[in-house]
Amino acid sequence: MGLTSALKKYNIDVFLSFDGFLSLSTSVPTVLVIHDLAYLHYPQHIPWIYRMYYRCFMPAFIRKAHTIVAVSEFTRNDILDKFGIKQAGVITATNALPSGFISAGKKGESPVKQPYFILPGSINPRKNTFAILKAFKRFNEEVPPETQRRLVVAGRFMWGKDAAMEKLWRQLTESDQLIHYAHADDAEMIQLISHAEAVLYVSLFEGFGIPLLEAMACGVPLITSAVSSMPEVAGEAALLVDPENEDQLVQAMKDIATKADLREKLIALGKERIKTFSWDKTATAIFQALEKAAASNK
Repeated sequence: MGLTSALKKYNIDVFLSFDGFLSLSTSVPTVLVIHDLAYLHYPQHIPWIYRMYYRCFMPAFIRKAHTIVAVSEFTRNDILDKFGIKQAGVITATNALPSGFISAGKKGESPVKQPYFILPGSINPRKNTFAILKAFKRFNEEVPPETQRRLVVAGRFMWGKDAAMEKLWRQLTESDQLIHYAHADDAEMIQLISHAEAVLYVSLFEGFGIPLLEAMACGVPLITSAVSSMPEVAGEAALLVDPENEDQLVQAMKDIATKADLREKLIALGKERIKTFSWDKTATAIFQALEKAAASNK
């Protein structure tokens, strides 16, 4: 059964869509959650068939929705800027910590013996993986042996490696500098993150960035990008760098590796920062939007 038919059959008062899609042929009001507009900012990172779909239908979805829920103020402002709709029609209800990480913390022995940085999440061009690998290689080349680190990449490939990245990936793996966990579950991710010296989340673009919260929950310092939503989510609990500036990223790694007081400061700020994100607050905001949308259909 199609969505439009199901809404009619079950006499639905309001439809909540968490994935940015809705029915264009229903009179049922929709509360539409949008995570980002990455397809507009980095279209080259999306397969062309999906890119064409987004370009064709996303403006229609946004015009059709009764209320749009953005997962960050950055995303909300991006929607308002790109589509010129009324501000009252777009609210912010942020993401929060995944349930598996609520009691996260350092437990047991480290899964990696040598001190390491961790790069969590899928591997694709928007996540800036190649640039991070290059900066990491340079970091290890420029610091003394006792300061060198390994890099744990915890995520699966969402995009094929080009020749240059394939070569660097192989070099780092064969020299025992890179360890890849392609399918770590929540329990494994908590272990990997909590024992890391820092989380590297230096993406080119994010609508929110849940791994930032996961790092805070695990008590680990953050290096992240000074673009899109990431400064909003991280606040002061991270070293912010230009994701396209290798020098800045290398220096941030050096600072984390050599300055214990900086690490402790970032960890403490992260523990406070994460308290500002709550699924209860998010649920309340969405429920109020649903009530208003349902009332408009009476």
